[in-house]
Amino acid sequence: MRRIITLALSACLVLSLSVPAFADFKSDQKVDNILENAEVISLKEAIPFDSAAVSEFGSASVKTSVMINGEENYLYPTFDDIDKSIAKLEEIAPNYCALVSDAATLKEAYGSDYEGILTASFESFDNTDTMSVPADGNDSVSYQNISSEEEHAFNAFWDIYENEAKNNEILRILATESKENMEELAYLLPYNSPYVQEYFSSLNSVRPMAAQAFNKTLGIAYAKQYATVPNTSEYGTATDRLYRVADCTNFVSQILVAGGVSMHDSYPDETQGWWHRRLQTQHGSSYVWTHKYSATWVGADRFVRFMGTSGNEYNSFPTFAAKVVAGDFIALDSDNDRDWNHMGFVCETGKYVTTDGVTYRDFLVAQHTNNYCDWVSSSDNHWETYVHYAIVRRNEVA
Repeated sequence: MRRIITLALSACLVLSLSVPAFADFKSDQKVDNILENAEVISLKEAIPFDSAAVSEFGSASVKTSVMINGEENYLYPTFDDIDKSIAKLEEIAPNYCALVSDAATLKEAYGSDYEGILTASFESFDNTDTMSVPADGNDSVSYQNISSEEEHAFNAFWDIYENEAKNNEILRILATESKENMEELAYLLPYNSPYVQEYFSSLNSVRPMAAQAFNKTLGIAYAKQYATVPNTSEYGTATDRLYRVADCTNFVSQILVAGGVSMHDSYPDETQGWWHRRLQTQHGSSYVWTHKYSATWVGADRFVRFMGTSGNEYNSFPTFAAKVVAGDFIALDSDNDRDWNHMGFVCETGKYVTTDGVTYRDFLVAQHTNNYCDWVSSSDNHWETYVHYAIVRRNEVA
């Protein structure tokens, strides 16, 4: 059995803010009244959420849906007893929980306002130590000595834990009945929701960012060069609110730029566009270079929705592996709770291999958070162990 090494997936997940897209939703009567006609439904029978990784912390289920345009949109699954789930986490990952407590109290933060609990640090400094990220300018929080088993367990817990805050934000938006929030709602609801599907299908068939030509040769060269030695001087290191490295989407964004894709950067703050900015700012008594990012630049779920999948989503890893080609941007949903957790980039494809009884076409992945450029079949890469995948920024079905 292969050793499981976590991707720090939920670190990518927490990099989330609402991000406007490129075009207006269809302005017909159906859409104009979309929020005013929305109805929140508390399900008479909760829908159990089936995940072996999450079940370690107790049961989880979908408890609420919203009816929009006559179609039911289920919200995210949440733990059925958060106190017991936190207690179980503390048993399974005591060292990880001890470090996390320096940044947040899990019980007190549960279900807090969306930006308060889920907003990442959209700023970093040059040459940040990727294993020990500054917490407040004086102290640091280090996750480097925590076992991969504890980290993997915490990430599985966090993937469901954060859903309470996301659901609360969705309900808050619906309560405002503002048409300006229709776009934000499309970035918050689970990606398979009818509303989300309709919203993004109403955009131009080829989105402006995905339509720009990408030079695969240059992109692959950059990915191989900086996969294990990050280009921190130019792009910094993205972290989440728990001060964990969450650099996977920052890295694939860099690869896009290296391949000739221009930033979508004519916006004043991180809630819009797709961009990175390197600025000289005062930090204490000296001036330092800082890096600022849009939410789509550093957040896996936002990046995928912003760039689009064109229907290239798969529940079978062998099918997914057979479709990818060198130069593809790839994403995964670790526990299939319907938001994207992690990003990578395909540098090469190889021969068919069999791992733990599963046969698939091997491919070389460059990624950050756990930094490597390695084949799926290697001991340091476990892309084949998850359940839902996407090829991002393809303009046609693979």
